[in-house]
Amino acid sequence: MKVKTYGIHGLSEWHGKVKAGSIAINVSFTGGTASPSGAQPAYFMTKDPITQFVIENSKEFKQGFIILVMQQEAPGDHPRMAVPKTKDAPQPTGDEETEASEDEVVVTEASEGTNIQKIVVPSLEDAKTYLVENFGISRTKLRSRKQIEDAAAANGVNFVFS
Repeated sequence: MKVKTYGIHGLSEWHGKVKAGSIAINVSFTGGTASPSGAQPAYFMTKDPITQFVIENSKEFKQGFIILVMQQEAPGDHPRMAVPKTKDAPQPTGDEETEASEDEVVVTEASEGTNIQKIVVPSLEDAKTYLVENFGISRTKLRSRKQIEDAAAANGVNFVFS
């Protein structure tokens, strides 16, 4: 769960409504100070992912009126946090390997004595799509070949590129 602090420079307080699409929320930025030794922006802190989404997609944030001052990882999950649904991996239908066409993914039997399933894919992009669709893994966590292979291994899959 992320705790984010947003700020508005030059103000000691600001109470307003921010919108993202048809969702609008009321926010209160407080605690701003100004003195000869420095200034502290008015701030608003939240761990609610929906509030964070609305603020970060509002015109005030996009125009720089509201800025992200700080973000921290906190232990635990927020009850409104989006959680991807996992799908069961497709079951292999035969024990013989077949050739894969350009856009086809071939699932083969698991190796004897192991629970690792060998999957033949034509490209890294197809491997990434397989992990997203079958295990609910976020595409943003699959940016490199190593990340794709690590995620596959964690889910009992070994990709063979054709």
